This record gives sequence, structure tokens and C-alpha cells, in this order.
Amino acid sequence: LATVKEGMFRKTGKSTGHPVYTSEYIICEYDGAVLKENMPVAVGIQIKKGDVLATIAQETTDTDLQKLELNYERAVENMENGIARHYSQIAAITGNSSIAYMQRVQAENSLALYKMSAEKECQAALEAVEEYKLRYEDKQLVSPVDGRIYWLQPLAAGNKIQKGSVIFHLIEDTD
Repeated sequence: LATVKEGMFRKTGKSTGHPVYTSEYIICEYDGAVLKENMPVAVGIQIKKGDVLATIAQETTDTDLQKLELNYERAVENMENGIARHYSQIAAITGNSSIAYMQRVQAENSLALYKMSAEKECQAALEAVEEYKLRYEDKQLVSPVDGRIYWLQPLAAGNKIQKGSVIFHLIEDTD
């Protein structure tokens, strides 16, 4: 019994009079996964480490990406407006007195703190957009070992794949 945490697990079997073998289970670790194209491999085929076994895409919605992009645009707009407000407050401080000087210093420090906070917010919004795009790029499932395909989930292009299901069972070449 094995608990899968990384998308595949390895099991080595050995019994008297039988060869030692290692098998790999390739598990779907994505929500909303769809087989992008027909699998280029079949049961019994010899494979090399790094061979592409399948290409998977995750279902996306344009509205989710648009919301994230809109959040980023709003964060940039809010930052620009906030900076303009701070500059106008600084410009409104007049006079050469020590009180005016202290007010300008406080306003400039407030501007610097605001810029840091607003830039951090913009960066977080931009990272959310980039992470979403990266998460939903096509994923290639590659063979982690040299071996032979022992079993595969019979799927055609466009079929959905349940998260956590075994897609391939590979038997590793051993001595």
C-alpha cells in the first residue's frame, strides 16, 4: 500500500524464482485535466526515460483569467492615483517654516511607504495572473524510467482524467 504525494510512486517486487522488477505508476495530479491528443504509446511498447507519454491540458475559463487581469489593472490604477494624491499633498505644503518642513518630510515618508505597499500589491496581482497562466499551460507526462508500458488508461483525445487516477503503469528495465 502506498500513499501518492508527488504524482507517481515506485514499487519494487521480489519473489523466489521470479525476476526483480520495479514499477512506476504515473498519476494525474491536476484538477480538470483533459487528454490533449491521442496517446503516442501503447501497452507493451519499450520506452526511454524522458519519452512523452501523453499531453494533458487543464480546463480553464477565460472569465477567471480576465478577473485576475482586471485585479492587476485596478491595483496599478489605484497605485498611480494614490501616488498622485500624495504628490498633490506634498505640493500643497507651502512656506519655509520648520513646521512646513516637518509636514513635507512626513508627507514624503508617507509617499515612500505607500509606494512600497502599492508596488507589493501590484506584484502580488501580477504573480496571480502569471501563476494562473502557468498552471493551465499544457503539461507533458514523461517517462521517469527506461522500461515498458505495462498498463495504460484507455483514453482518446478530449477525454477527462480524474485527479488521482493512474494513467500509466510502467515496468522499469532491470538487470
